[in-house]
Amino acid sequence: MAQLDTPMLLQSTLDALSAHIAVLDESGQIVLVNEAWRTFAKANNLAWPDYGVGRNYLTVLETANGDFCDGSKEAAMVIRELIVGQRQRFNLEYPCHSPYEKRWFTVRGTTFKNPHGTHVVITHEDFTEQVRTAEMLRASEEKFATIFRLSPNAISIHRLADYKFLDINESFTRILGYTRSEIIGKTWTELDLAFSIEKRNNLVNLFLENGSVDDYEFDFVNKHGQVITVLISLRQIKISNEACFLLIAHDITERKQTEEKIRQLNIELERRVAERTQALAQANQELQKAKESAEVASRAKSIFLANMSHELRTPLNAILGFTQLMSRDQNISLPQRENLRIVQESGEHLLELINDVLEMSKIEAGQIKLVETDFNLYELLNSIGDMFNIRIQNKGLQFFLECAPEVPIYLYTDERKFRQVLINLLSNAIKFTEHGKITLRVFYNYLRHRLLVEVEDTGIGIPAEEIETIFEVFAQTDRGQRLQEGTGLGLSISRQFVQLLGGTMSVTSEVGQGTTFSFNIHAPEGKMTAAQSAQKRTTITPLKPTVQTTRHETNQLDLAVLPVDLLTKLEQVTRLGNISLLNDLIKEIQPYNAALAKSLATLADDFEYTQILTLIQEAMIQK
Repeated sequence: MAQLDTPMLLQSTLDALSAHIAVLDESGQIVLVNEAWRTFAKANNLAWPDYGVGRNYLTVLETANGDFCDGSKEAAMVIRELIVGQRQRFNLEYPCHSPYEKRWFTVRGTTFKNPHGTHVVITHEDFTEQVRTAEMLRASEEKFATIFRLSPNAISIHRLADYKFLDINESFTRILGYTRSEIIGKTWTELDLAFSIEKRNNLVNLFLENGSVDDYEFDFVNKHGQVITVLISLRQIKISNEACFLLIAHDITERKQTEEKIRQLNIELERRVAERTQALAQANQELQKAKESAEVASRAKSIFLANMSHELRTPLNAILGFTQLMSRDQNISLPQRENLRIVQESGEHLLELINDVLEMSKIEAGQIKLVETDFNLYELLNSIGDMFNIRIQNKGLQFFLECAPEVPIYLYTDERKFRQVLINLLSNAIKFTEHGKITLRVFYNYLRHRLLVEVEDTGIGIPAEEIETIFEVFAQTDRGQRLQEGTGLGLSISRQFVQLLGGTMSVTSEVGQGTTFSFNIHAPEGKMTAAQSAQKRTTITPLKPTVQTTRHETNQLDLAVLPVDLLTKLEQVTRLGNISLLNDLIKEIQPYNAALAKSLATLADDFEYTQILTLIQEAMIQK
């Protein structure tokens, strides 16, 4: 067997070890180091020649300066004790921090003798990681202890073997009402904490099956017998190698009480809703019966008014006709003429009242329907201007008709209702204007197919406090009541018609300055029919846009073109108020002037007999 090189074997053996190893002689001088010692010296910039071999290690330890030199001096002392034989070995832990990091070492020492004397073997083992781990564990335990102590949730630690309380925080004692000493070492059963044994057993089984539980709703019974509802979470932990479990309970008692209150309120609300629903159903039944009764009454009223209006109009038109004939008699006295004037005005007022009441009754009964046709707007505007021309001249007023260039000649809407709205607004304007002018403006929006109309006067104006009520049924301004003219239905009917035509109506007014009524309706551009085309070529001169005039130049309502015998016959039939005879006579007029016949037919349909008689009188004067 080959002889081994003992020094080389010793060096190789030392280099294979992980501990930092140095061999000292009796004086403390380093005579040998291993590879781990050399590596540590390199890593920490220890500028020792030959890694300290030949230096006195005891001197190094005894002269060390710094924050952690106490451990070095103690190590030097025990090494000397080894050298002199007071110790056989030693084990010492001390910090030995480098410039880059804090480190901890275990220093062990032992001696051996050889022919050259006593030698000491010093080993350094780095246990820095163990120290750091311990510090982290200690910090973690301190953090857990702080959370455990200050948490608003109730926290307890139990031994898994017997479920006894090992520790609790203050929140747990507050919830349960027991002191710490009354709880530690006891079980739930001993303290009778579970409100429901079944739920407690279910909680235990879930934990044993799954190893954890989250948000399990549970009811504790505290020391005072009160039920505390909590959400329990369980986690298995180990303390000193003993199986335990951590319990965290979040108190939801107030939330459950609030939920119960809400549930009770919902029950009460549902009960009230059911009662209200039943009451509403009963009220609806009664309302339906009342509605049916009202509809029956409304139909009866409409039938009655229609019949009565015909019965009243016929004698009333006769009275008005004979009153006008008598007023032409040059032999009657002034008192008699004044009496006839009173009869005439009263009759006209009564006829207007009958017409308005009938119209309103139709609106209320829902019997008003749209009858949309194509018609000549300019012709209609001219005819209305002619209709009011005499009244305007008699009051010394000016009348302006302003039609914007974009306004089409033909429109498609309900001509009769549109015409009635204009008549009502112009009648009011004339009635409440003593001097100045009345202006009718017409505009058109092609993008929206809307016709915009304004009727402006320079009359007495409407006080602000009366503006809100003028559209109400039978509502009249203070001045209107003093004049004792009208029924208080005209504006209400007009607004109803405008709404039926798909529009709105508004009013602005200033006392002493005048009033402007504005409305807009849905009115697409219309088409000219064949009859209208022929009529236009022979008799109609359409109103030009932006016309401003105080006297219409159209002859559409000039009855002077009719023979005297036809005029006389027309007067007699009109005074009788017989609509059938009147329409037959108008057909005879059509060959003379189709436009005139159409205008007279419109007046007849609206029972405007007084207006027809006025036109007849003007024609007779011209004859």
